[in-house]
Amino acid sequence: MLTPAQQAVMSNYTGCVGGARFEAYACEHKDYEDYYSPSGICNNRINPFWGASTEPFYRLIPAKYDDGFVKPLGWFDRINSRLPNSRKVTEELLSTEIVTNDDRHNHLLMQFGQFLDHDLTFAALSDNRNLLEEDKIDCERLCGHNVEPCYSISYTNESEKCIEFKRSAEYCGTGFTSVFHGRLIRREQTNMITSFIDGSQIYGSTDELLKFLQSSSVEIDGELNHTMFDGRQYLPINHQNLPVDCQLSPYHQTECFLAGDHRANEQLGLLVFHNLWLRYHNYLARKLRSSKFDWSGKRIFRECRKIIAAQLQIITYRDWLPIIIGSKGMKMLGEYRGYNESVNPSISNVFASAAMRFGHTLVNKDLIQKLYKRSKSIKKMQLHQTFFRTELLFRSKITDSVLLGLMMTPLKKADPRQAISTELTEKLFKFSRYKPLDLASINIQRGRDHGLASYNEWRAFCGLKKAFNFEDLRYEIKSEELRHKLENLYGDPDRIDLYVGGI
Repeated sequence: MLTPAQQAVMSNYTGCVGGARFEAYACEHKDYEDYYSPSGICNNRINPFWGASTEPFYRLIPAKYDDGFVKPLGWFDRINSRLPNSRKVTEELLSTEIVTNDDRHNHLLMQFGQFLDHDLTFAALSDNRNLLEEDKIDCERLCGHNVEPCYSISYTNESEKCIEFKRSAEYCGTGFTSVFHGRLIRREQTNMITSFIDGSQIYGSTDELLKFLQSSSVEIDGELNHTMFDGRQYLPINHQNLPVDCQLSPYHQTECFLAGDHRANEQLGLLVFHNLWLRYHNYLARKLRSSKFDWSGKRIFRECRKIIAAQLQIITYRDWLPIIIGSKGMKMLGEYRGYNESVNPSISNVFASAAMRFGHTLVNKDLIQKLYKRSKSIKKMQLHQTFFRTELLFRSKITDSVLLGLMMTPLKKADPRQAISTELTEKLFKFSRYKPLDLASINIQRGRDHGLASYNEWRAFCGLKKAFNFEDLRYEIKSEELRHKLENLYGDPDRIDLYVGGI
């Protein structure tokens, strides 16, 4: 077995992340009795790494790779197992300019879902490095050629190049790196954040990030670090240049904000949600300071963090989830029976790579801002105009107007005939990149990258009959037109990507 130092060298060289722990972890520290750790370690005393950050996603069905070991589905161009181009599937089956509004729910449902997802799942991308090469690889330059870690998506229009796609980093000790441990283990991916609903998108999943997010006077006030502007609190600006997803725009003066999750800057609604919870933490801290005179600032901070995690759990299970899975789904889920230490809480690969991405079908084209509480005046922005527009956060009362606007904006109806708006398939990050991305195609490609079994295999796993022809899908995919499109694209029900079939 490799020593920790040897594994560190392997990780730096190959770009793998996570890896086997080399010593038993002691969970006797008093802090673990009263408060959960940022990394999620020791939430379970018997299995301290279950659900912790930098641990592999859980598998419900073993990974399916093109070579049975590490290469993503579709990597090898074999006629008898050929998968359709992800972009072609999106164009012919998923992308829609026409959007029907949901007549019961507003866009807050979608926005909370994204905020929740960023508390639960993040698979790190592989470093731009080939196992046998020292220099990093330019994936865009290799358009049309599959060379690790590049698995780019070709546009169907030959005048265009590719949608750059990098594979998720493998968990150290699996895939290519398993040979260094003297064994062959299928490639697995790493969840870089905790699997618990614990507010990690607010507080981070490492002790190091948590320290940056605490105010400089946390020992006294118990507050989160923040920027003051026009008498109001905002997320701190990332002066430390920590790694965050913040694509500077050539059209706008952009600030990069720091939060517990590096994706906070991606779009205005999400950024406002992060700002809301920062303010709420500091509101709670002020309340506790005024009533708990004997508490230290450190204890106040921890208690606020504990309260917010509990409130996120309540909102998720009491308010959000019943709308998503309905009364029948909640009945199947059953009542909470208390903590069960034998259950592994780690997020499953299929949840992170396919199931939770259902939320993309709920994203409407527009974001409405209600300019004043007692006025009918509104401002409408197309969704792509809000990507990485972080400079808007400092505008007067933007937090209030966006939150009110999310309440006024109807949710997009989940309709398989109008699956995903062109705001996400044709204009993703349009103003921050010279070429926009296509989220639906990326979702399909990510499922193949992670070795997700086909839609047909998941049907059988979930208790449905396996389809032997496309007509066998008629009870779940009711549209004859969609079934014909699936047949033209895939040719065999066993080839249908899980994400596509599920949508």
